[in-house]
Amino acid sequence: MESTRSYPLYWPEGWPRAKSYQIKDARFGDHTVKQGRDVMADQVRLFGGSNLIISSNLALTQDGNPRLNQKQPSDRGMAIFFERDKQPMALACDIYTTVEDNLWALCRTLDALRQIERDGSPSLINRAFKGFAALPDPNDRKWWEVLNVPETASDEQIKKSYFDKARQYHPDNKETGDEALFRQVDEAFQLAMRRNGA
Repeated sequence: MESTRSYPLYWPEGWPRAKSYQIKDARFGDHTVKQGRDVMADQVRLFGGSNLIISSNLALTQDGNPRLNQKQPSDRGMAIFFERDKQPMALACDIYTTVEDNLWALCRTLDALRQIERDGSPSLINRAFKGFAALPDPNDRKWWEVLNVPETASDEQIKKSYFDKARQYHPDNKETGDEALFRQVDEAFQLAMRRNGA
């Protein structure tokens, strides 16, 4: 269950994505994904959280850890999900040019939230996470959400969106290719076509 939710990237509902012109290099120094995952696990534990899931487009090994020596995916966003006081929590970041830096930014953000709480402002923490009390299961994502069309979209709209996204994510596309996202788009298209018996 954890590995299927950890890969491919599941972006939390309600979190805006960074525009391409907003993405920048970070100045955090060198950190590996493993270092970021270890620090994040500590931060979540110190924050009183449990059941941490780190989600990205980094392919995973059988033990649920990112494979070594893989190139940066086209979508370098990172998201974390965990429970705290029996409430689901989520944070996400895609403002930086590498998955390592986006993960490290999340580590720093959670540390800052812990500092806010230590300084006696727990109501700010509750507001920071407001709206994520009913996070949907990533495995329940609907075909129209994947294709970014209305549920009532026509076959023409569905096909146009599918071909655009398939071109973008096809593994042969050296700039934006992403095998996991391509597979998601293809599966969503098949479901959409079966809807009308096409």
